[in-house]
This record gives sequence, structure tokens and C-alpha cells, in this order.
Amino acid sequence: MKKSLVLLPLFALALCSCVKTAELYPDDAYCHTEFDLNYYTEWNNVDTLKINTTKTVSAIVAPPQEGLSPSAVEFGNKNKLTSIDTSFAYGYLSKLYDGRISCGGLYQKSRVQLDKTGYATFFPKQLKSASTFYMALRGGTTCEKPLRANLIVDYEVTFYIHITNSDAYDKVVYKLNDVQTITDFGGDTRLYSFSLTESIKDAVAMSITYNLKDTSHPEIADDYKDEEKEHFAIMLYEILLPNSTWF
Repeated sequence: MKKSLVLLPLFALALCSCVKTAELYPDDAYCHTEFDLNYYTEWNNVDTLKINTTKTVSAIVAPPQEGLSPSAVEFGNKNKLTSIDTSFAYGYLSKLYDGRISCGGLYQKSRVQLDKTGYATFFPKQLKSASTFYMALRGGTTCEKPLRANLIVDYEVTFYIHITNSDAYDKVVYKLNDVQTITDFGGDTRLYSFSLTESIKDAVAMSITYNLKDTSHPEIADDYKDEEKEHFAIMLYEILLPNSTWF
């Protein structure tokens, strides 16, 4: 039986900025030793956008890179969004744009912990061009004995594209099915990527959600409100759009 959860209050600080990703929180926000207090479930008003059309694409996921490998570490450093555009360097979610593919000893301060409802955010600028999307992540659980398993997870990565001279947006949803997700291997991560075969030009926001499809461990759930089971989370470390341009 899981202990009753205590909701973490968000002491958001006011900003004199129009940059919608620049959320500010206290230094210890989502950095608790208690697993269930670290879930980031904010959608930052992206879910209030007026949607015109939705197009769903089956993403072809490339073989993942080991997050601790020198090549992945170098790739992250060379292609981080904060180097492409400095507007990505501000706010709580800037940790997803700093090139850090794994925790590097920073633990909760280097990642965003997600339940199945995921998260969404506005980009600080509008996307002009991009050809490939990368995300570095791993799975984590509250199991007393680490699972040390590759669990099957379905992901949806959605981009919200502003329609010129309109207050509406088109959605492009990339579905990543049956992704083997390394879980409970300490700080070891995987860097996944897919080609943006459907254009996301003029994207102003994105979201990531997932579903724990694996049934080999019925003792875990991807819903942190389930008090009967151990809890599963995706630990998201990095978002990369190499060679992307913004305006």
C-alpha cells in the first residue's frame, strides 16, 4: 500500500517577460528525496490552445544511443538548444535544453520527472526549421529492489503549429510505439531520435505523454495517484532539435 501523497505547492514567481517557457520555481522544486513529490505535470496553458486540425504520424525511431557513451555526451553538448538560441537558457525547463544527456551527479536537478499525463510547454521562439527530434530519458520506479529492466512504453510527441493570421493551431502528433525504455539502471539513459517527416514549421509549443504498455511487472503503475502499486515515471533529461532555426 502506498503512503498518501502530499501535493507539492508551486510557488511560481512573477516574470517581466513574454517568454512563455521561463517558469520560475524555488531551487528545491521537484528536487525532493521523496519520489512522488517530483512529478512535473504542468501543461502551461498549451492545453487551452484552439486546435484546427490534428495529424498523426508513426515515427520511425532510430536505434537509441547509450546516454553515458562519449559519443552521446559529445552530441548533446554540440547540439544543445541553449547553444542554438540563448532564449532556451531561462526557466525551470531550461534543464532540458542544456545538453546534459544523463544526470552527471545532479540527480533531480538535471531531469524532469513525468507521469503518463506528461507535460507541455511553449517554446521561447517560433520554429522556422528542424529535421530531426531527439529526447534523452530513462524509466524510474519506487520499487525497493531496482527492476533493472527494459520496459515497453508508447510515447506521443506533439507539436503545436501556429496558423498564420489566425488564433488557431494545427497539431502534429508523432507516435513512438513499443519503445524499449531502460528502467532502474541508475543514471543510465537512452537517446532516442526520429526524423520529422511531417513538417513542424511554425511550431510554438510541444508536449510529451506516454503509456506504460509493458505488462511484465504488474506491481508498478504509470499513475502516481494509484496508491495500491509501486510508481513508474519517465525521467526526461534532454530535448534536442539539431541545426534548428528559430524566429
